[in-house]
Amino acid sequence: MRLIDCKKQKVVKADPSWAWLALSYVWGQREPPGSHNSRWSKTVEDAMRVTTEIGYRYLWVDEYCIKQNDNVHKQEQIASMGHIYQGADLTLVAASADSKHDGIMGVSSERGHSNQTFNIPGRVMHISKDPIEDIRGTSTWWKRGWT
Repeated sequence: MRLIDCKKQKVVKADPSWAWLALSYVWGQREPPGSHNSRWSKTVEDAMRVTTEIGYRYLWVDEYCIKQNDNVHKQEQIASMGHIYQGADLTLVAASADSKHDGIMGVSSERGHSNQTFNIPGRVMHISKDPIEDIRGTSTWWKRGWT
């Protein structure tokens, strides 16, 4: 198994004793050439940041940890994905993103709240709705088969 070493910012062969996080996200469309000058997509950059901020070092991301140009390795890893996610201490989910270029809501982009204000005689009420309610069931991540 391979993991991203978030401190060294490279993919490494995993030691069985290492703890890791996994990322569940939508790859989406390819990014236009030259629009992002990083080795990692925005969602993966955000996941690496969260990984280190909560005290972990290693992150499993299918696009980087599965050798995409090695069909034998790819098939073995796809068959093991259930065990990989199960073995992770935590799975980060980029549920609001339609593409790997969108980032994780609340990390690189602000978490928007849906606010409503009601004027009642003698009072003003503000009701704030968490954005997860807006994306549940409507985002690409919620609609796909493998999460």
